[in-house]
Amino acid sequence: MIQSFLFELRDTEELSATSANHYRTILNSTFNFAIARKKFDFNPVKAVHQFPESPGRDRFTTSEELNQILSVCEREADSELKAFILIAATTGLRKGAILPRAYVDLHLDGSMPYVYVGRTKNGDPIKLPLSQIVIDAVRELPSFGRSQYLFPAKPNVRYQDKDKFSKPYMWDIGKRFRRICRLAQVHNLRIHDLRHYATTVLFIKGIPDSINSIISKMTGIEAGS
Repeated sequence: MIQSFLFELRDTEELSATSANHYRTILNSTFNFAIARKKFDFNPVKAVHQFPESPGRDRFTTSEELNQILSVCEREADSELKAFILIAATTGLRKGAILPRAYVDLHLDGSMPYVYVGRTKNGDPIKLPLSQIVIDAVRELPSFGRSQYLFPAKPNVRYQDKDKFSKPYMWDIGKRFRRICRLAQVHNLRIHDLRHYATTVLFIKGIPDSINSIISKMTGIEAGS
């Protein structure tokens, strides 16, 4: 069942081998958690091999591609994905730092609007400025003024009770992103690649080498890589 589930993710849902392997890791940890608490006898995930992953690649989003994707978001009335893409492309934040954001983390008023992330993947807190286009997109979100989170989780038929949600916010937006990319005819682009856009623009604008450390702190990407 686990092997079939992973094949379905890779072949039907069109996830990359890396993403499918990430699901395998989650399942492996879940069974280990159950075994440690004597709720299960063995870990069936150990018999399921990981998918071979392709070597790392650099993929830089162009302004033309970004405009195509955003145009399709507007046409499809997907204001959540539009806001997510704009935040990722202008701040360099990872998906895991954007989706859990609450409105208390965003300071939209004042002379220098910014988003605050208390703990990044690197373990450090960070404040990043927000452009006006991002602020406008955030104010257009269905959750604005109605929810604690920018991207709240949506109950489904299986989980009518909100108390059963392990996370009150959306945990993934990949399927919607891939659909919009297909409609926009933008190929071979991952959500993670949006992070490179902010860094690329800074270099194109002629950021001097002495400020490269600032770029690294913003994005977690080594300058020049």
